[in-house]
Amino acid sequence: EVLRVLFLVSTVSALGLQLVTVVTTTLLSMLSPGLALRGPDGSMHTAVDGMVDEYRLSFYTFMLGLIATHFAAAFFVWLVFLWWQAAVLSFCIFFSLAMLYRMTRVLMLKFAMPKGELQTGKFEAAEGAAAGAQAGVVDAG
Repeated sequence: EVLRVLFLVSTVSALGLQLVTVVTTTLLSMLSPGLALRGPDGSMHTAVDGMVDEYRLSFYTFMLGLIATHFAAAFFVWLVFLWWQAAVLSFCIFFSLAMLYRMTRVLMLKFAMPKGELQTGKFEAAEGAAAGAQAGVVDAG
């Protein structure tokens, strides 16, 4: 009975976490560019900072959903198969989870941006006017 409850909890958790990830990333990709391009002054900075924060949250919910999916599979094999079959399948499931962890870590380290080199996306009106004047842009107003 305990395995059945653990299976159901992990399955529902996996589904919920993955749906949260899909909804948040979809809304993020639809709403952020609109704010950045059509919002009031300073909206680019707000959109970029908001995207960074929401990206982290989406990444964590996605990873938790993957972990919950693997645990659901492990609980399922112990409910359905003989003990030796379940042991072999559990090894495969946890090997897959270990490989996901390893590859995620490798890629996160490979593409990590040092905090000191991050661009904020923020610029002030005076900076924009000065850059435009240096480039030869004439104010039509």
